[in-house]
Amino acid sequence: TMTEAALPESVAPEAGAEQPYRSFWEHAVEGIFQMTPEGRYLSANPAMAGILGYDSPEDLIAARPAVGERCVDPRDPARLRALLERQDVVVGFEHRTRRKDGALIWISQNVRAVRGPDGHTAYYEGTVEDITEARDVRDRLNEAVSRLGAALESTADGLLIVDREGRVASYNERFAELWHIPPEALATGDDPRPLSFGLDQLA
Repeated sequence: TMTEAALPESVAPEAGAEQPYRSFWEHAVEGIFQMTPEGRYLSANPAMAGILGYDSPEDLIAARPAVGERCVDPRDPARLRALLERQDVVVGFEHRTRRKDGALIWISQNVRAVRGPDGHTAYYEGTVEDITEARDVRDRLNEAVSRLGAALESTADGLLIVDREGRVASYNERFAELWHIPPEALATGDDPRPLSFGLDQLA
């Protein structure tokens, strides 16, 4: 059973409506939290605790792990605070952090600053998603693209890669030089001239 300390005031249900709110809070796939401007958790749902490697929201809150102590780049908390001071809401803030067991993960945060009557930030609240797998796939793809680009430019042959619709997917500078194709014809990817020039030369 979730303790009241783990349920944030901003989603505290009115009488008669407690169960739907509590069910959403407990079973949400994304981590949900409230946090002090100094980086201490005020409330967290089970998914938030799980993402950071804690057994329960109560364990996470009791451990009082400061955000700055977990971030791989210690500048990330200050960057997030600066953005929130300027625009109140930040969507898709990605950074690497450490779980309780020391494992490194990538997370994406959607955060808003909740301000008091005096205009000063009272606390932050938002959601967190573990994007480690997606980032790993993206990094591998970028590495493969980088290697392909290096291979394209290192060969003495002119190479043109087109998709099934005949649009230019990639090419190397040697291709443009050999076939005397205007750079603007290659830049858009939709211009049919590069493929036509190449086919004419082979005819």
